[in-house]
Amino acid sequence: MGLVGLPGAGKSTVFDALVRSAGAHATAGRSFAGLTPRVATVKVPDPRLDTLAAMYRPRKVVPAEVEYHDVPRLTAEAPPGTRQAPAYLAQLRQMDMLLHVVAGFGASDLAALPAQMVARLQEGATELALADLLVVEGRLERLAPEIRKLPAAERAPREREQAVLERVRAALDRGGVVRDLDLDAEEQRLLRGFGLLTAKPTLLVANLDETSWPHRAALEHALCEAHAHRATGAVSLMAQWEAELAELPPAEAAAFRESLDLPESGTTRLLAEAYAVSGLISFFTVGEDEVRAWPVPRGTLAPEAAGTIHTDFQKAFIRAEIVSYDDLVRAGSWAAARTAGLLRQVGKDYAMQDGDVVHFLAGR
Repeated sequence: MGLVGLPGAGKSTVFDALVRSAGAHATAGRSFAGLTPRVATVKVPDPRLDTLAAMYRPRKVVPAEVEYHDVPRLTAEAPPGTRQAPAYLAQLRQMDMLLHVVAGFGASDLAALPAQMVARLQEGATELALADLLVVEGRLERLAPEIRKLPAAERAPREREQAVLERVRAALDRGGVVRDLDLDAEEQRLLRGFGLLTAKPTLLVANLDETSWPHRAALEHALCEAHAHRATGAVSLMAQWEAELAELPPAEAAAFRESLDLPESGTTRLLAEAYAVSGLISFFTVGEDEVRAWPVPRGTLAPEAAGTIHTDFQKAFIRAEIVSYDDLVRAGSWAAARTAGLLRQVGKDYAMQDGDVVHFLAGR
């Protein structure tokens, strides 16, 4: 997940809040064009994993993980007033998802705040869309002469690429985003290498303070209405407070959370919404050696899910034995679930469901 936002939005404070509240630490990521992001790997909290661990008492419990990337907009050597957007945006193209931080703190007029935040969001979104448009138009300019030089029998692949890029350009020209387009699997494959920013699932993060926090529902609604696209959601954070609360002893932090109407950590709220926006689900594998959560996109077929564990499992997939998390907990064990008829045998066309507990069977 890459954090984006206009200068002054507080994206680095949001990064600190998310990382500290999860008990993680930031490290320096891979530098590109003079920019070195801060990167942190955070474990995804899932109470179901704790319940399964209590049932199986494994040697190891492995939750799902996400990486947060806080990419600076400027190198240390950049002259004042420059933004170096190309390098910043190029790093974001490598992300799976964007967290678009919008400033909602320091407001002198709460009545005007929704419109101000919408304006900031639209400015940031326009920057992303223009970056995509430059990439698409540049490729289309190179494609036309390439197609003309090719023999007629060899033009079809380039013409398919040209056609989908023309659709993308038309959508961006009219103020749309790539993730709103209905693209088939081949069209998605053709676009994948471009890393288009408006194609990525996007979570709008309203970065609020104590004054604006009571109005969070209305502010989230205003942002969602202004940026009503597929794979888009909104969540509010008091990032400055979250970062500071993470440094306190648990009992003291809990008391402060209650006084600030912060029922759970920012990481928990944001990750839950991020999973929903990006269409991720988790399935589980269980045993005495390991209990583990595996995140996959919704709609992933059983062989592909097996492949996330090991590529050989996908190649040699035979079938999978599956029981839902709720059924397994009620039954008390895998054997009891089998006896109760709760265990299902599924084949290659089965789409994994959130909470599936699975045993894959593969050949040699």
